[in-house]
Amino acid sequence: YPELAELARLLATHGVPIRGAWAVPAIEPGRTWRSMCGPRRCGPVQDPAASPVALSHVLDGRPIRRGRTELTALVAVDTELRERMAVEIPGATDRAHEHYAAAARAGNPLGYSRRALEQVLWQISNVDSGARLPPRELADIAVALRDRRVRDTMFAVAATVHADAAEQLWIRLTRAASAGDRAESAALLGYFAYVRGDGPFAGIALDIALEADPDHSMAVLLHTALISGMRPERLRELVRCGRETAADLGIDLGPEQ
Repeated sequence: YPELAELARLLATHGVPIRGAWAVPAIEPGRTWRSMCGPRRCGPVQDPAASPVALSHVLDGRPIRRGRTELTALVAVDTELRERMAVEIPGATDRAHEHYAAAARAGNPLGYSRRALEQVLWQISNVDSGARLPPRELADIAVALRDRRVRDTMFAVAATVHADAAEQLWIRLTRAASAGDRAESAALLGYFAYVRGDGPFAGIALDIALEADPDHSMAVLLHTALISGMRPERLRELVRCGRETAADLGIDLGPEQ
């Protein structure tokens, strides 16, 4: 197997040995796998949906996605929702400007960031309770995420009990938002998927973020980390930074998970 030999050679230059390799036409029940190194072995592929990993996902309340097509469809543009949200964006922007101006007049410009952060955290709690946010509220969240302090705090939410709800919110925003707002929500979605070990979904989300805004610095950084094989735990530094940002605004995110 020349491809395997070349891969083994490349990995060896980095001190990474290959302990085993297997080939299978498709990861589907009943397909036959065979070993590519070591003793010659083969056998049927068991149902992936019945694996311990799948069981863990089910017990955690996560649906099992069966392929890239299903993952891509999860974040495909919802044309109707996007149009309805686009109508709400100007009003959301005006409200944000008014709140910032009021905070500045009061001599407390950080007060705007605190208020915007509280709004987003409250909406994440609503999603956690089963709410399906309407376009107006999605627009307010999208505008709030334009504030760097609010956006940076969201990375810390990935290590809280509200991580799943926040991820569902990023999915809905990614389907509804346009341009820079879509890039922001998709980058957050990519991070949340990345740190919980879902590389394929993280890659899809980050591709969307870069398509919406090729210069989005965080999306570029996360995409580079993903394709270079950086382990998810090495990205936990963003959680620490997010918690510090929240603390600077006087907000406690609760215990870290």
